[in-house]
Amino acid sequence: KALEEVVVIGYGVQKKSVVTAAISQVSGDELAKGSPTNFQNALKGKVSGVQIMSESGAPGAGSTVRIRGVGTINNSNPLYLVDGMPVDDINNINPSDIESVEVLKDAASAAIYGTRGANGVVLVTTKRGRVEKAKISFKTEHTISSPTRLPEFVGSADYLDLFNEARHNDGELPQFSDDLIAHYRNNDDPDLYPNTNWIDKMLRKNTFTHRYTLNVRGGTEKAKYFVSAAYYNESGIFKGSPTKQYNTNIGIDRINLRSNIDMNVSSTTTVGVDLALQYLVNNYPGTGTANIFRSMLITPPYTFPAVYSDGTVSTYSQERDANMRNPYNLLMNSGYAKEYRTAIQSKVYVDQKLDFITKGLSVRLNTSY
Repeated sequence: KALEEVVVIGYGVQKKSVVTAAISQVSGDELAKGSPTNFQNALKGKVSGVQIMSESGAPGAGSTVRIRGVGTINNSNPLYLVDGMPVDDINNINPSDIESVEVLKDAASAAIYGTRGANGVVLVTTKRGRVEKAKISFKTEHTISSPTRLPEFVGSADYLDLFNEARHNDGELPQFSDDLIAHYRNNDDPDLYPNTNWIDKMLRKNTFTHRYTLNVRGGTEKAKYFVSAAYYNESGIFKGSPTKQYNTNIGIDRINLRSNIDMNVSSTTTVGVDLALQYLVNNYPGTGTANIFRSMLITPPYTFPAVYSDGTVSTYSQERDANMRNPYNLLMNSGYAKEYRTAIQSKVYVDQKLDFITKGLSVRLNTSY
């Protein structure tokens, strides 16, 4: 039964039983399992010989994809084609709109694409209409994610004890007295003797994603259609600002719209019009997330509290170290940034049968923007 399956091979379709090139196939239903954030994440672990490494844990972040290792020095990314047309950003596509994916892994299967296919080719076929009554589908997905591992830090008293021990091992006198360390250990005054766990102060235990997908599919012998709309939201791991004046967390909101229409304008001519649109909003803290995480990791717990007990913003003395910043201020009190992106892809094709010349002969014209 499996050998009778049809596989897209780049220049047409073949039965799997006669395919000799290295091609792997993934169905759209398999791809959409687990509510993936984007197409590249959806493909993880589903195709042999394909390595997918996340570039970041930030919402909406892409991945590095390598098919059978590094093929070229300057650019080892594969070529992506959606319904036969090359795309610049494969993550613009909604995973729920995909019918199947074929990954061409060897030189024989990717040869027709020339040098652009030197690192492999990923062929994405989106869903299209069928000759049936209109079917309306609505799906809602919600996930909760937790960090698999976060750094664990000692408290201020233990930190100062270890600091003195390090100086002792170097033959130097201790820098902090036992009386001072006792104040930190007893939590005598959170303002004067702080014990700040920056991870607990600034990071959530869980993050959430939500996806809502609505599509309509159907058609007649004359016209077939597939129309879908999807909304995706993913929140970041940072805690929100207590003032709620603006959102300082990383996060993403994405809307996908797709319309695939096929029309038989005559017994020998078929016309198709595809339109896909993505609207994306990214939110960031005013300071880069890499700087915030670095500051969380290198700022000692005894230095200062995140905020003084009277609500005053705490800062690091410039005389002590001009390079040190309060990580809490970097997140909560340094503004925010929003990025708006719109992507549109359209395709029009015409299929013309030329049976009057030779039976089975046809020609197709594709144009895409």
